[in-house]
Amino acid sequence: MPNSTLPHVIPFDETLVLYNPHDPLALPCILLSLSPILILAFYLSWLIITRDIESVVVAGGQLLNELSNKILKRLLKEPRPHAALIGPGYGMPSAHAQFAGFFCAYWTLRVWVRWYNPRNAHRTARRIIYTTALLAAAAAICAARVRLHYHSVEQTAVGFAVGALLATLYFAAVGIARTMGIVHAVTRWPLCRRLYIHDGGSDAPEPLYMQYSRVRRGS
Repeated sequence: MPNSTLPHVIPFDETLVLYNPHDPLALPCILLSLSPILILAFYLSWLIITRDIESVVVAGGQLLNELSNKILKRLLKEPRPHAALIGPGYGMPSAHAQFAGFFCAYWTLRVWVRWYNPRNAHRTARRIIYTTALLAAAAAICAARVRLHYHSVEQTAVGFAVGALLATLYFAAVGIARTMGIVHAVTRWPLCRRLYIHDGGSDAPEPLYMQYSRVRRGS
């Protein structure tokens, strides 16, 4: 897009996200761009409420993924497609797309591997729905970054692919660590025991109706 035809952009409230105020899709794109912050806040809330070490494991993976993105950007040094509009900085690979790729791949693997129960194989449709929702959310984040002129399609595609690959490797590494008892050993540290940290990462979440029924039976 030539510089003469670039839209006028302004920052969204107190954030650093720039957007075209005349674009009707700008607001949903901004919210999607802020989703990584909301996801990390969710991980913190998850830890505080449940004391499940899996929240730390997943958040740690996302942060390592973010570190790898910064390294790749410094190595590739590909500028953003519209530096005159957005400002200087490297755009390959897209950090948001890589975050989304990691999130999508890790939770897809968890749904299909950790939450699989041969006795409930008929629930495959539910796992397909979860996977579709994860892919749709990740695709929406990638599209938002392109729409806001922060990245090209290629930069978001590479970012998503790198994030998905790292998530797969990280998921496998965490699985090996659990098999070797490393994760369980960490939960036995004095600080973890004092904070009631436990490992529920191997368990499928209990459906809401089952929680309700269990509480009702005990009352």
